[in-house]
Amino acid sequence: MSIIDDLENIENHERIPLEDSLYFKFLIAKKHFLTLESVIKIFFPFYTLHDHVHSETIINNLSAMELPTLITETPLNKYELFLLCSAAYLHDVGMIEEKDEDKKESAESGISVTDIIRNRHHERSYEHIKKFQFRLYLDEFEARNLAIVSKGHRKENLYKNPEYKPTICPADPSYAIRLDLLAALLRIADELDVSYKRVETQIKDILEKYQTFDVITQLHWFKHYYTIGPKFKFVKEKGIIKKAILNIEFQIPNNNYKSSFIIPFVISPIKKEIDFLQKIFYKYGFSLEFGEPEYRLDNELLEIPKELHDKMYKFLTNKMNIKVLIVDDEEMSREDLAIIIKNLGFAVDLAKNSKEAIERAGKQLYHLVLIDLRMPNLQNILNDDAGIELLNHMKDSYNNYPIVYIIITALSTSTDLVVNCLQQGAYDFIEKSWPQRKIKDKIQNAIKMNFHVLSEV
Repeated sequence: MSIIDDLENIENHERIPLEDSLYFKFLIAKKHFLTLESVIKIFFPFYTLHDHVHSETIINNLSAMELPTLITETPLNKYELFLLCSAAYLHDVGMIEEKDEDKKESAESGISVTDIIRNRHHERSYEHIKKFQFRLYLDEFEARNLAIVSKGHRKENLYKNPEYKPTICPADPSYAIRLDLLAALLRIADELDVSYKRVETQIKDILEKYQTFDVITQLHWFKHYYTIGPKFKFVKEKGIIKKAILNIEFQIPNNNYKSSFIIPFVISPIKKEIDFLQKIFYKYGFSLEFGEPEYRLDNELLEIPKELHDKMYKFLTNKMNIKVLIVDDEEMSREDLAIIIKNLGFAVDLAKNSKEAIERAGKQLYHLVLIDLRMPNLQNILNDDAGIELLNHMKDSYNNYPIVYIIITALSTSTDLVVNCLQQGAYDFIEKSWPQRKIKDKIQNAIKMNFHVLSEV
């Protein structure tokens, strides 16, 4: 059952006439947005859809969370349901207006007008709702809270901002409005609209029409294209739902896309939102956790063209600020590897033995660690398998962090030692005698194939 139905059923049970109901005010809010949504398409012709289908998907996501049974201690009341349903339609209404100062700021900063609008649309949604309070048939209390919840779907700190403290409805003091919870639920449901349905009718045109657009815009198109959507599973304690587990289902053209940067590009923002909002969910008696992604193969799906794929990968790795630690007791070897890695655009730190490596890793979290097999061990004694000892130590010490390890070997290194390292968790190995091009390719491949976990660092 939809949360809209929940609202309507509560008021029908209370025998409230339609024209006096919160459900009627929700219908006004919905109609208000429907009259304006075409303007969003004019301002953002190449963005993924932010129309009424987006709003309906948010409603569906909220309904799929089974909120009446998930929030059992104090279920959402009719005012909270009204605010949540209405905000699902009005949270993006701030995208419809271009202001004179936008053009001036764009000329001075070099930021496009559309990006200025997009970056501030949550604040403008707040202003719009307050401005059109009477057209929306809202009293001052309803307009203020609807504006606050709508604004909270993006960037707002729901913990430190006093606007998001629970408040009491003056018309009926028996109703508490949990603004932090409502904004948190809207935020998650909005982030979860990553379905291919937002782009399915237009994705084939992107290769022909949109190649001149920036990489981040194209990334968002393909993000939606390969995503089927969210699925919820529930964990009960003594018959009461206490935990919702979220899984994202993907459609991919081949198995290589399981380690594509597209997967973390979808998952990471959602996980960060869940982590940020978890204290609010705990506060109201439940938790939302992230499960494993699920995949469905479809070899008829378009693949990202190689040139565009490389541009996207470079953009995202630059944004991640990849950090690499090289551990090798030979100065020339350290410096040669450092030059290769710096040329890839990654930050580099150096350590000449295991002790130095541990000291550096205690101060800085690395994405990639290159470890020489033969060097001084933790007792500062030169040892043929010191690299194995350091690998195991770092894996035990930093097992909560997805670090990729690569073993550095000399030509004379025993094959058994290398195999042992790979079996104990090293991703790959490189030989010091290899040409720079081969070493560079090995390092790039390690990043690409582990991008889905490295983005969590």
